[in-house]
Amino acid sequence: FLKAQAEDKKAQFLKDYDEQMAKALANVDKLITALKAGNSDAIQAAYKDVADVEDPSHKEFQAPKPPRAPRGQGGPGGPGGMGAGGMAPGGMGGGQAPAPAPATK
Repeated sequence: FLKAQAEDKKAQFLKDYDEQMAKALANVDKLITALKAGNSDAIQAAYKDVADVEDPSHKEFQAPKPPRAPRGQGGPGGPGGMGAGGMAPGGMGGGQAPAPAPATK
């Protein structure tokens, strides 16, 4: 993702990334200490601190994902299907059970 940054913004991007990473690692260290001590309140607080840094940082420093190609029907049985019918009516993968054969006289 660094390659996608404008040349004049790379240094600031790296500085911001390093600062957020240092915060995240410090919070993980606090979480490890709380876990080893078995202190439930400290564990919950440290976990919240980790998440408070991690969530926004992932949005800010993670490269955007390329758009996905449209998905097809997934073959027999529809999306993720296991064939027509699968193990039970409707199948495991969402397929439709075959229609009953017409009655003959």
